Amino acid sequence: MKKLLTLTLVVFFPVVSHGFDVKNYCKQVSDISGGSYQIEESCLQMEIESRNNINAMKVPSRIKKYCQEIGQIAGGSYAIMEQCIIEELAAKKRISQ
Repeated sequence: MKKLLTLTLVVFFPVVSHGFDVKNYCKQVSDISGGSYQIEESCLQMEIESRNNINAMKVPSRIKKYCQEIGQIAGGSYAIMEQCIIEELAAKKRISQ
Protein backbone atom coordinates (compact mmCIF):
# COMPACT_ATOMS: atom_id res chain seq x y z
CA MET A 1 0.00 0.00 0.00
CA LYS A 2 2.83 2.40 0.88
CA LYS A 3 4.48 1.78 -2.49
CA LEU A 4 1.22 2.47 -4.33
CA LEU A 5 0.72 5.71 -2.41
CA THR A 6 4.28 6.82 -3.11
CA LEU A 7 3.96 6.12 -6.81
CA THR A 8 0.59 7.87 -6.91
CA LEU A 9 2.09 10.94 -5.29
CA VAL A 10 4.92 10.99 -7.79
CA VAL A 11 2.56 10.69 -10.77
CA PHE A 12 -0.01 13.25 -9.62
CA PHE A 13 2.22 15.61 -7.67
CA PRO A 14 5.53 15.88 -9.50
CA VAL A 15 8.33 16.99 -7.25
CA VAL A 16 9.90 20.19 -8.47
CA SER A 17 10.19 22.35 -5.36
CA HIS A 18 13.79 23.40 -4.70
CA GLY A 19 14.24 22.77 -8.43
CA PHE A 20 14.72 19.02 -7.97
CA ASP A 21 13.23 16.62 -10.51
CA VAL A 22 12.98 13.48 -8.40
CA LYS A 23 11.63 11.26 -11.16
CA ASN A 24 14.54 12.12 -13.45
CA TYR A 25 17.09 11.86 -10.64
CA CYS A 26 15.89 8.40 -9.62
CA LYS A 27 15.78 7.26 -13.23
CA GLN A 28 19.43 8.28 -13.55
CA VAL A 29 20.30 6.45 -10.32
CA SER A 30 18.55 3.37 -11.68
CA ASP A 31 20.29 3.63 -15.05
CA ILE A 32 23.70 3.87 -13.39
CA SER A 33 22.96 0.68 -11.48
CA GLY A 34 21.95 -1.23 -14.59
CA GLY A 35 18.33 -0.14 -14.97
CA SER A 36 16.76 -1.69 -11.87
CA TYR A 37 13.12 -0.75 -11.30
CA GLN A 38 13.49 -1.78 -7.67
CA ILE A 39 16.31 0.71 -7.14
CA GLU A 40 14.33 3.41 -8.93
CA GLU A 41 11.30 2.75 -6.72
CA SER A 42 13.38 2.80 -3.52
CA CYS A 43 15.02 6.01 -4.64
CA LEU A 44 11.63 7.64 -5.24
CA GLN A 45 10.42 6.62 -1.79
CA MET A 46 13.57 7.91 -0.12
CA GLU A 47 13.52 11.20 -2.01
CA ILE A 48 9.86 11.86 -1.22
CA GLU A 49 10.43 11.08 2.46
CA SER A 50 13.43 13.41 2.55
CA ARG A 51 11.49 16.17 0.77
CA ASN A 52 8.69 15.86 3.33
CA ASN A 53 11.20 15.89 6.20
CA ILE A 54 12.83 19.05 4.83
CA ASN A 55 9.46 20.76 4.45
CA ALA A 56 8.66 19.98 8.10
CA MET A 57 11.97 21.41 9.39
CA LYS A 58 12.67 24.95 10.53
CA VAL A 59 15.92 25.68 8.72
CA PRO A 60 17.76 29.01 8.71
CA SER A 61 17.87 30.44 5.19
CA ARG A 62 21.70 30.36 5.09
CA ILE A 63 21.72 26.60 5.74
CA LYS A 64 18.80 25.92 3.42
CA LYS A 65 20.44 27.81 0.55
CA TYR A 66 23.80 26.10 1.06
CA CYS A 67 22.29 22.62 1.33
CA GLN A 68 20.03 23.21 -1.65
CA GLU A 69 23.17 23.88 -3.68
CA ILE A 70 24.77 20.69 -2.34
CA GLY A 71 21.65 18.70 -3.23
CA GLN A 72 21.70 20.19 -6.72
CA ILE A 73 25.40 19.39 -7.21
CA ALA A 74 24.61 15.78 -6.24
CA GLY A 75 22.15 15.63 -9.15
CA GLY A 76 19.06 17.04 -7.47
CA SER A 77 18.69 14.90 -4.36
CA TYR A 78 16.49 15.72 -1.38
CA ALA A 79 18.20 12.92 0.58
CA ILE A 80 21.57 14.63 0.13
CA MET A 81 20.02 17.99 0.94
CA GLU A 82 18.39 16.60 4.09
CA GLN A 83 21.65 15.07 5.33
CA CYS A 84 23.44 18.34 4.64
CA ILE A 85 20.82 20.24 6.67
CA ILE A 86 21.13 17.81 9.59
CA GLU A 87 24.92 18.13 9.60
CA GLU A 88 24.88 21.92 9.22
CA LEU A 89 22.36 22.34 12.05
CA ALA A 90 24.54 20.14 14.27
CA ALA A 91 27.66 22.16 13.41
CA LYS A 92 25.82 25.42 14.06
CA LYS A 93 24.71 24.11 17.45
CA ARG A 94 28.27 23.04 18.38
CA ILE A 95 29.66 26.43 17.41
CA SER A 96 26.99 28.25 19.42
CA GLN A 97 27.80 26.38 22.66
